Amino acid sequence: MILKKLAVATTMSLTAMALVPTTAMSESEQTIFNIGTGGLGGIFWPTGGKVCDLMNRSRNDGAHNFRCVVESTGGSVSNLRGVRRNDLDLGLAQADLLFLASTGGGKFAEDGADEDLRFVMSFNQNMLHVMARAEAGIEGVADLAGMRVNTGNVGSGTEATAYRVLPYYGIDPATDLALDSKLTLKEQGQALCDGRIDAFLQPTAVGFAVGLETSNTCDVVVVPVDGEPLERLLAEHPYYGRTEITGGTYVGTEEAVETFGYPVVLMASQSVPDEFVYHLVKSVFDNFEDFTRQHPAYGTMTRESSATFGAMAPYHAGAENFYREVGLIE
Repeated sequence: MILKKLAVATTMSLTAMALVPTTAMSESEQTIFNIGTGGLGGIFWPTGGKVCDLMNRSRNDGAHNFRCVVESTGGSVSNLRGVRRNDLDLGLAQADLLFLASTGGGKFAEDGADEDLRFVMSFNQNMLHVMARAEAGIEGVADLAGMRVNTGNVGSGTEATAYRVLPYYGIDPATDLALDSKLTLKEQGQALCDGRIDAFLQPTAVGFAVGLETSNTCDVVVVPVDGEPLERLLAEHPYYGRTEITGGTYVGTEEAVETFGYPVVLMASQSVPDEFVYHLVKSVFDNFEDFTRQHPAYGTMTRESSATFGAMAPYHAGAENFYREVGLIE
């Protein structure tokens, strides 16, 4: 676990700091914890930023002396492995990948089960977006065969989801794509408009910034994820659920588009102190409306869903204590 001490009196010289009595120095120290988020163009970054903002503001009531900072990372898989390596204290992740990391399945088979992973809280529902150039003639996921497709950063949750979904539609990313592109979240929108790729897969909140910008810049369509392959996917992966992308969200796609979704969760190592996690969760729940107003993606969040939806690993004791205290879990 990362426990970095930061003296509040940062303007002191090293000599002056050496003269400060030990008791005074200990009172001025803050215990800092970091949260791994994702790329700057996605929903993970502002989510982690808002959590830390509320946590840090709650220090003013004198209840704690913790400080929270965010780090931009490669996303879910990077965060889960970062927490396991103790490079990160907490991280945002897709609920399906939290399940696989905690059980040692799928992409985490070689890592083995991470029995120290703990669920803290749940946020918005991510939905798989398949966005394609209108002129490419892509009407369904199976049409991506032979196309240039961006499947996400190496080691990201986006890549893991893409590689899980495409085989259900008869596509092996290693052999059946003309290009398996690894552009970042922000790069893929421009690449689509420039004609350097034909489509990209992005599991994220509806109304994500890159999707909106892309659909406003060039002619694109949101491709449905549906049919018998989706039925098999949902039957074999219980952490997924059927959903739809609201029509009119993106220019060029006026009707609702079928897809699947799952929640984004905040997870932590069990070694993160209970008191820190308790105050982090409390700071969000004490300002719940403030949190949900920051982005349309949080419009469906409730206190009940945040405490239970996507709990694919045991509760962190600090979070569990808070949820029991307020009656959200028994």
